[in-house]
Amino acid sequence: AILWNGSMFTNVMDVSEVQLQEIQEAKKGWPRLLTEDEVKKILEVPGNDGCADCIGQQPSWASVTFGAVLCSHAAGRHRSLGTHISRVFSLTLDKWEFADYERMLKTGNNAVNAELEVNLPEGYTKPKETSENYAEFVLALDKFVRSKYQERAFTKTGTGKLVETAQTRSQVTVASIQFCGILLVKVLSARQLISLDVTSESDPYVMAELQGGQQKMRTKSIKDCANPVWDEVLMLNVRNPRTDILQLRVWDADTISKDDDIGHVEIPLRQLLRRGSGSDFEKTTSAEAVRFEDLILTGGDLHPCFCVRFFQRNKPRGFLSVELTYQPLE
Repeated sequence: AILWNGSMFTNVMDVSEVQLQEIQEAKKGWPRLLTEDEVKKILEVPGNDGCADCIGQQPSWASVTFGAVLCSHAAGRHRSLGTHISRVFSLTLDKWEFADYERMLKTGNNAVNAELEVNLPEGYTKPKETSENYAEFVLALDKFVRSKYQERAFTKTGTGKLVETAQTRSQVTVASIQFCGILLVKVLSARQLISLDVTSESDPYVMAELQGGQQKMRTKSIKDCANPVWDEVLMLNVRNPRTDILQLRVWDADTISKDDDIGHVEIPLRQLLRRGSGSDFEKTTSAEAVRFEDLILTGGDLHPCFCVRFFQRNKPRGFLSVELTYQPLE
């Protein structure tokens, strides 16, 4: 077949080859960080001026599985679902594949919510953060995200009901262990992390665990960075806030060998509790968010190069800053 393009006749096969070459040319250099213009194009897609899952939060993350943009709080909840349900990327910190970027341009929050929120409970309002109810906001967001994406409860064929989760009961049992509260771990940032890579800075992420518990949660790894900023909320079940100890361990993500241990810090949860008045015992009530700045990391693995280990021997392994909130299950 022959087509007229305005100045000359062109064979259809030639057009296909040209289009194929353009696609291949566009894919060159991927995966890579998105440019400012590419991020802007994603945020210009209908509905992408806000988070897909809550009210009033600015999006800085994306679920490339669904094609929706998210705030940092919703991104943390998506990550807790697992990558088999939702793959979460930062709009500015992660390297993207061309196909994922294309999917974001073709979808958007309006399209996603038109399918996944068509059957919301009557009178239901999406979670909204205020300065007074941060803990309740995160718990409500976790419940909404699990209902919406994991259970597909709000689709045309869904139940139209929020799923029942651990956060709705005064006490829960997981793997034969009884829990009585939730710990929100907001991993803020780290600085001056030592490098455990031979030719570059480490690729750090934080693993949070309550000692003796059955649950671990981790942040996203940040490529080649000695001063990472995560600003990410993790959620852990608490057995006994008077005795449980939170361990935060910073790791260097590796693709070929096992991840390297940069260092860790431990925080007893009793530091978060208020003392009840007129009582001779410690009352386990909801605590205000407590910030821990520049916690010194200790322990960890050694650098593979002896010369580097020699120069690192008297240096701190880095400093970690977090914010913790304990929420009893009432």
